[in-house]
Amino acid sequence: MARFPFGRLEETEIRKPSKVRLVFLILFLLLLILSGIFIVLYFKVFKEKSKSSEKCSSPACISAADIRNKLDESTNPCDDFYQYSCGGFSNNTHLPDGKPYVNSFSVADDFVQNALREILQNDDLMSGYSEDSAVYKTFTYYRSCMNKNYIKNDGVKPILDAIEQHGSWKITNKDWNGDSWKLEKILARALVDLNTPAFLSWGISRSLFDTSKKFVTIGGGISAYDRRLDRKRSRSRFPQDYLEDEDPDTYEDYKTLMSTIFKLLGSNSNSNSNIDEEVNRIIDLEKEFKKVKGHSTSIDQLKNNIKFMTVDELNSFTSYKFDWNLYFEEILSGTNKRIPSYKTLMIIYPDKIKKIVDWLHDKPKSLLANEIMWNVVRGFVQTLPKEYREAEDKYIKSSSGITIPRWRTCNLLTDGLFQYVTTLLYVNRHLSEDARNTAKEMFEEIKSQFIDGVGEQTWMDISTRAHARLKLQKMTDLIGFPTAIKRPGILDRVYDDIQVDQHHLFQNTLNVYQDGYKKEIDGLDKTQDELDDTARLSSLTYLSINAFYNPEANGMTVLAGILQPPFYKHDRLKALNYGSLGMVVGHEITHGFDKTGG
Repeated sequence: MARFPFGRLEETEIRKPSKVRLVFLILFLLLLILSGIFIVLYFKVFKEKSKSSEKCSSPACISAADIRNKLDESTNPCDDFYQYSCGGFSNNTHLPDGKPYVNSFSVADDFVQNALREILQNDDLMSGYSEDSAVYKTFTYYRSCMNKNYIKNDGVKPILDAIEQHGSWKITNKDWNGDSWKLEKILARALVDLNTPAFLSWGISRSLFDTSKKFVTIGGGISAYDRRLDRKRSRSRFPQDYLEDEDPDTYEDYKTLMSTIFKLLGSNSNSNSNIDEEVNRIIDLEKEFKKVKGHSTSIDQLKNNIKFMTVDELNSFTSYKFDWNLYFEEILSGTNKRIPSYKTLMIIYPDKIKKIVDWLHDKPKSLLANEIMWNVVRGFVQTLPKEYREAEDKYIKSSSGITIPRWRTCNLLTDGLFQYVTTLLYVNRHLSEDARNTAKEMFEEIKSQFIDGVGEQTWMDISTRAHARLKLQKMTDLIGFPTAIKRPGILDRVYDDIQVDQHHLFQNTLNVYQDGYKKEIDGLDKTQDELDDTARLSSLTYLSINAFYNPEANGMTVLAGILQPPFYKHDRLKALNYGSLGMVVGHEITHGFDKTGG
């Protein structure tokens, strides 16, 4: 018979619990209670830490932490407030190679340029726009700039041909003579064909005194020494003056650049001494031109130095030393426009224009031809083969400490020539409508505070306060970009006449410049542009890190480039946005009441 392995089950005697067991039971219960308390406390602390962690991952917390990292909290702000405020930034920020400085503007610009690079190099994105003519042309232009093999294959023939077609020069043409060379024609053609406003500039501008009226505008031009990579300053609505510090070392580097490029182009001089002699003559001419044209001046001085006169009056004013009729006729050749002798012009700094004309009158034609064509070459150097670009890059590095990678050069060129498309591509990815509207609300709130504050300015009489308040109430805004660029088909119409391919960067660039001047000429009789092109009133594109007040229109423009960190982020604390972008906006509004925009 089977048995239980542990013996028989028997009734056992019921015993009373011992004192030892009772003590153990009590201790066990206490331990259980303490464990429960510990677990509750643990999860409570863990939850608090989690909440704290969640707060620190919010945009507001991250922005505040970034600000705190820029502080030097080891410094007493009462002893050295600058070190306290900026010491952390100075200690923790390192200059990258090729950059002379780092600040909030350069940080923002790096973000924009890298974002634009990512967009323009995206082949899939380009394919998606194959049916969108304007956008596809922009991608194509960028690729023609980045493809160094295509640039090498093009060589220098395109620019040498352009030089020959525009009066030539003695540097590469040993048979050059000035018998048929006419200064007025050469300056006009260099301007509208090659975007080279040498010595004099021409444009169509709205009057500062009555913005409903447009005028053909004459101002001082530039020399090759004034050239900048983005070439935008020469296209400013009001021609600008230039006077740079004459650093001897910079001029030596500039001489090296010029002589290097002359040799690369195949200078017909038989010796280096002849090249150096010609280089020195050109540089002396440019230095003289700077002195004749004088210093840059402010807007309030500009207003006092604008005169309106007819073509006949301008000819008389400049003592008939420059044939303005011929100049305008050449600019408008190939169009159905003309500028009759009785047409009123707007002259910027007429006394300077007279000095420039007097100065040009007795200069050797060969020297003027060399300077004008050198100005052209300098403007197109980034479209030329590697050895030319390297010479220019070396000069930029030696004179400014900046090294510009090729992709960034192509960014700048593409943005400068196709700015509406690059702006559209950028804002579609990096500037939401909510962010734009929040920035617009900020402008309105700041403007409202200015309006309220006018009533507190007891140093102004009642009439002046009323006019100041009215000016603020009428002040317009353009936040980010002109919304017209998002309307279907509008950009295709803007860039419709431009031909672009991936193989010919020089010709692509030429085509865009020529189309730009054609549209400017066509706009002479138009009262309203299809695009609300406020940025074109300045030398900036919409991806610039900036904002500005436009006295012509009593308008405030906040460019798309500045609407991102560190200046702005629409979902962070308003205090942070007001302390950064708000400061910029407030600063620019005040220009409506100072000597610049008052």
